[in-house]
Amino acid sequence: MTTDNYGGTILIPVTDQNISPSQYGVPVRNAIIDLDARLQDTNAGLTNTVRKLNTDTVTNSTTLHLDSELSLPVLANQVYTLECFIIYTAPTANDITIGFAMTVPTTTALWTPNAMVPAGTTGLDGTTDHRQYTNAVTPTIGGAGSQALAAKIMGIVLGGIADGTITFRFAEGTAGSSTSAVVLPGSWMSLTPIQ
Repeated sequence: MTTDNYGGTILIPVTDQNISPSQYGVPVRNAIIDLDARLQDTNAGLTNTVRKLNTDTVTNSTTLHLDSELSLPVLANQVYTLECFIIYTAPTANDITIGFAMTVPTTTALWTPNAMVPAGTTGLDGTTDHRQYTNAVTPTIGGAGSQALAAKIMGIVLGGIADGTITFRFAEGTAGSSTSAVVLPGSWMSLTPIQ
């Protein structure tokens, strides 16, 4: 029987019609069972991604709002790479505050927003914020009115003592009576376990 570096059976590439499972000496049924077991144990290094389909809006508030779709499970004691592509609009004078919420307090995220720095009432100052933040810190990034902008978030998530979730959250940087911070469809968030 053929095994991989993790002691599991070699998986048969089902999309290649020219390869017979018997060439590997592994029954297809065993390969599928082995894959299922590894997914349950470690997520097998597979990236878990969620894409935003609806608009989320925060109006006249600096209270952080949990995004309705950008949320993923975090397994206890697992380490992940974190990537997000957040498409948003925010008023020039109000900007947008972003961050992450964890359901397990011992879960930690270390991340950088890679987004434009706000420049008060004049819009964006052309500088990109590459500072490192934790889930306890929520930086404000620049808005440009109705012009959609993007923040390319990168980081690492350290799973806590129990399974939980990580959820993107946001609010206006400064509350405005007739203004809104908006996270748009097409935004996405992903976690990849580090083996």
